[in-house]
Amino acid sequence: MKKITIILTLLFWNIGYSSEQLETFELLRNLALEKSPNIQIAHDQYQSKKFREYTAFAHWLPRLDLALSEHRDKNSPLNKLSFLTKSKEDYTAWQLNLNFPIYKRSIQNQFVLAIHEKRLYKTKYDAVTKQFNYQFANLLGEFLYQKYKTSVIVNSLQLAETNLNEVTLSFQLKKKNKIDLLNAQAYLTSLESKKVLCEQEEKEKFHNFLEFSGLSEEDFNQTRFAKISLNFSEVEKLITTIFDLHELIPKFQKIDKSEKNLANSPLYLTKLSEKNYELENLKQLTSSEWPEISFQASVLNQDDNLKKAIDRDKNEQRYALILTIPLFNFGSGVSSTLDQVKSANATIKQKELEIKELQNGINNDANRIEALYAALKSQEVNVNQQNEIWTLNTESYHLGRANMLDLLKAQDDFYNSKLSKFKMVIELSTLIEKYVWEVGENIND
Repeated sequence: MKKITIILTLLFWNIGYSSEQLETFELLRNLALEKSPNIQIAHDQYQSKKFREYTAFAHWLPRLDLALSEHRDKNSPLNKLSFLTKSKEDYTAWQLNLNFPIYKRSIQNQFVLAIHEKRLYKTKYDAVTKQFNYQFANLLGEFLYQKYKTSVIVNSLQLAETNLNEVTLSFQLKKKNKIDLLNAQAYLTSLESKKVLCEQEEKEKFHNFLEFSGLSEEDFNQTRFAKISLNFSEVEKLITTIFDLHELIPKFQKIDKSEKNLANSPLYLTKLSEKNYELENLKQLTSSEWPEISFQASVLNQDDNLKKAIDRDKNEQRYALILTIPLFNFGSGVSSTLDQVKSANATIKQKELEIKELQNGINNDANRIEALYAALKSQEVNVNQQNEIWTLNTESYHLGRANMLDLLKAQDDFYNSKLSKFKMVIELSTLIEKYVWEVGENIND
């Protein structure tokens, strides 16, 4: 009886906003932002593309090379080892070569392609960073939901054990029959099996969360979340605080959902960057069909040894402005041009299709949010109804009109309704944040 009173007290405890819990959540998320493997990978990829852009640009700059050579006359028989001694024809030479590609189509394409590639990975990096918030909250929510489910079963187990002890005693006193005893035993056994499965699922959700966030168990154990007991009211407060729909729902309702302009959508910007990159990449198919112009210069000298070759007053100098015009290549210029045109058309059509699918997906998310919100309202009514049923069963139990097993089943129905509600709350909150991210809105505005 005392346990039932405690449970009812916890149940009707006002679950309010906890700044401490929210602060703990923010600290944990900020730590995960620093350690997230997905964000680190996206950042490193973006940084590598920045270096690749400069490398491509450097290929367009003048290049200076130094060549050193040692020449030996080897006409004499090898058995006399004459190649080890110098003859009149032997010399040492040095040469400085300057090569400046004034215009080369392949270099231009590579440079422009590197620019588009850098923009593409910058877009992906921004998308992954902004996407992290709702994914992090979703995985943490799944873990907390499973922990709440486990805590409910643990609480029911305690009452089921009490019930079994009471029924066993009553059976021994001939106040209960064999069926009552078997029902109590079967109910306890079913809860024990559910507890084992729930604990395993809780571990899976926890490790999924750690894997995504990049946090170690040690990092997590230093936070308040690790100190959550199996008290379901504590977990309930955390879920209610983190997944607060009072601010999210109005922000979602303010967004224009009729043919939403995707100009700020990270998904749309990624598709656009991919299209530009792929179209630019196709231009390399015809880069060899363009004329090229380059400037070349060289300074060289030679003498008996390297020192004399360097010290000589007069050096031989050569300069050249070279224009290369492709004239005939057995029709490869035509075929490569047609290849580029057809491939470009296919790329454009493919990206247009993907953008339409993206728009449909965003619209579906908006419709699902509306449906979930309506379902949540109905579920809240169901929770109140189950709560009233449980309260009436409790009163009937006190008056001797209902047994403990009826009361436990009424309690299970109530908690199952709350579990369904919290699952909807977590899913709805995550889906709203995802939708806001998809359309490029700032959820903090």
